[in-house]
Amino acid sequence: EHFVLVNKEHVPQISLGPEEIGDALSFIQEFDGKHLFFNGPGASIVGHMHFQGLFMKLPIESAKTKVIARRGAVTVGEVLDWPAIAFVLESEDKAALVRETAAFVDFLKEKHVMKEEMPDNLSFDLLFTSEKENLRVYVIPRSRKNPTGVWQNIPYGVPQTCGLGFVFNEETELALIDPAKVSQEQAVAVVEQAMTEVGYSQRREISYIYQYLTRPSEGQADKNKKSGLRKLN
Repeated sequence: EHFVLVNKEHVPQISLGPEEIGDALSFIQEFDGKHLFFNGPGASIVGHMHFQGLFMKLPIESAKTKVIARRGAVTVGEVLDWPAIAFVLESEDKAALVRETAAFVDFLKEKHVMKEEMPDNLSFDLLFTSEKENLRVYVIPRSRKNPTGVWQNIPYGVPQTCGLGFVFNEETELALIDPAKVSQEQAVAVVEQAMTEVGYSQRREISYIYQYLTRPSEGQADKNKKSGLRKLN
């Protein structure tokens, strides 16, 4: 089951900014157990700003993470053992998390992360979750709109990039993966391959994103500069 939150104003998905990100975090903070997501390339309606929501956890939330940076009150992590590169920004400070997430979103918009041309350059997926007081935003850079194979003509969004592989096409009522012909291991391999195809699996391909996320904060940069001056003197 899922639900949709729509913006009161008729603004496009590309308008995603601090206000909308703040609204999403406020929602999951108030309604425990709910999860919101923002479809990038997989969005079926790009003309009106909206989030979709779930009443269930997605598999990516159970994956281990490694801290790669700390930016004030926000911890930046990388999701481990995942088919495609994914990041998670988390904090108990909602205002700080809004600032960092919005800045990261603007960075991704500017860099044209997709290998394919996207008219609105929505080259990322977002998943908003919470655990007690801790707020999290998963960010998955996208390289393509659709994987090859059975999903090539079906919208491929956040639930899929976050591990919820579907094997049935509701429109055609046909099985995408026939359980009578493939083993569970083979089916999982197909799902993981699709996730890899729409994302990135090699750090070198998006090294500029790692450089952005691990850059010194303004305060730390000033501190390093002063420390360097003292050494020169």
